[in-house]
Parts: sequence; C-alpha cells; structure tokens
Amino acid sequence: MSGTEEDRSRLDELEMKTTFQEQLLAELNDEVTRQTLQLGKLERQMQLLLERAQTTDEDAGRVGENPLDEPPPPHY
Repeated sequence: MSGTEEDRSRLDELEMKTTFQEQLLAELNDEVTRQTLQLGKLERQMQLLLERAQTTDEDAGRVGENPLDEPPPPHY
C-alpha cells in the first residue's frame, strides 16, 4: 500500500468510528431523556402518595383512632 492509500484507509476508519460514536451518543441522549421524563413522573406519583398518606394519618387522628392501636379480634 502506498502512503496515500494508507492515509485514505486510516481516514475511512476514523470516519466510520466517528459515525458510530455520533450514533451511540444520540442513542444515549435519547435514553437519558426518557429516563429523566420517567423520573419526573415517578417523583410526582411519590409526592401524591405521600400527600395521600398524610391526609389519611390526619383523618385517623381526628377520629381519635389509629387502626394499628385497635386490639386484635377475639379468637373463636
């Protein structure tokens, strides 16, 4: 192989590697974006569950009864 052919071969190989890396970077970016959206959704769901649990605790406190404080049912 002559110097020009070797240079062309090396350049082609570098271009293929660059193309692969650009594609991989785009795929990784898409995955990070998807996971960021999913994380936001999960955080909102967690917040709603915490608010619901707090409301339930407050309602139980107003009645003056906590279901966990009730004695166990009699056994037959």
